[in-house]
Order: sequence, then C-alpha cells, then structure tokens
Amino acid sequence: MNRAEVYSKWGLPSIQIGSGVLIAKEYVTDALEMIYENGYYFLGYDAFTVHPDGKRQPHVGFSASFNKGSLPTLSEAKSSLALDPKEITHYEFVFEPSA
Repeated sequence: MNRAEVYSKWGLPSIQIGSGVLIAKEYVTDALEMIYENGYYFLGYDAFTVHPDGKRQPHVGFSASFNKGSLPTLSEAKSSLALDPKEITHYEFVFEPSA
C-alpha cells in the first residue's frame, strides 16, 4: 500500500522524506478520521519536526505502536495526539486495511 496515494485519494496533502510519508499536524484529525472511516487498522505513529531545509528530526518519546488486539478508539487517538508539544510538526501514521 502506498500511503502517499491513499492520502492523495482522501484529499490530504502529504510529504515524503526518505521512506516516510508524513502528514502535517494541521491535517492529523482529518487523516485519523479517514483511517477509521475507511476500515483501516491504526497501528501507530512516529512524530517529527520537519525543518525548513527538509530534514526531519524524530521525537521518539512521542511515538506509539498498537497491536490489532488493543487498538485505540478514534477519540483516544485524537486526544493522545492533541497533547503532543508544538515542536512536532508532522506525523508518519502506520495503518493497514482491516480486510
């Protein structure tokens, strides 16, 4: 699955840095809603600051990983990401089709 194509199909802008496809923080709620509404398993995320030169800085303390037996609800996922510091500008979401 090409996440950049999925995001494009959903009308969400994304950027690719290395092998990661990132969503800007301002589109996080929309992306999460589309992941859940379209029947995907939301398996986790990595948080980054994307600098003006295009380089990314990971924030490993603000990443999460879930397994299919203990997935967060949409509300829980939104609430968790809303608490992250302002330094975080982008996220890389990990999700896969449920069927």
